[in-house]
Amino acid sequence: RDTENVKRLRKEGKIPGVIYGAHLKGGKSFYMEEKVLSEMLRKNTKSSTLSVKIDGVLGNAIVKEVQRHPLNGSLLHVDLQGIGKDEILTLTIPLKYVNEDEVTFRNLITNINFNDIQVKGEADKLPEVIEIDLAGQTPDARFTAGDLVLAEGLHLVTPADELLYTISEPKTQEKEAAAEES
Repeated sequence: RDTENVKRLRKEGKIPGVIYGAHLKGGKSFYMEEKVLSEMLRKNTKSSTLSVKIDGVLGNAIVKEVQRHPLNGSLLHVDLQGIGKDEILTLTIPLKYVNEDEVTFRNLITNINFNDIQVKGEADKLPEVIEIDLAGQTPDARFTAGDLVLAEGLHLVTPADELLYTISEPKTQEKEAAAEES
């Protein structure tokens, strides 16, 4: 019966989901219009706090998991985690590297090793994204997770020695030849 309902919902352009946590015991089923859900997922990051209304009560949630069809990528199911504003969460926060074009313009290469990190803190203080400014970086620059300056009350879960990026000069044939001669 549930399988029939899920198939019917999907044929109607609706995506089933479950919201867990907060005051919900065992989770609560819901559905969203596929277009609305797609737009929401496109505009928000993994750590975005979303406003949701369940049983007439307005609250906040984060996207916990999105299931997609393995062949065509269409949305199949979404799980949300209801959160209280003072709740302590550990989330994966995307990193946004800015001014990479300035580094490239100076004929340097940016080697990015990580596109996100894990951070722990109060739900309402966790950022949706952490920007890392690459402007002015010099060759041989190294930046680890521990070099990030996080807002008060936030704690790095990712090991501090994880190398997020390096800046290097391109290897040229002249430099390689000179290195071989010495």
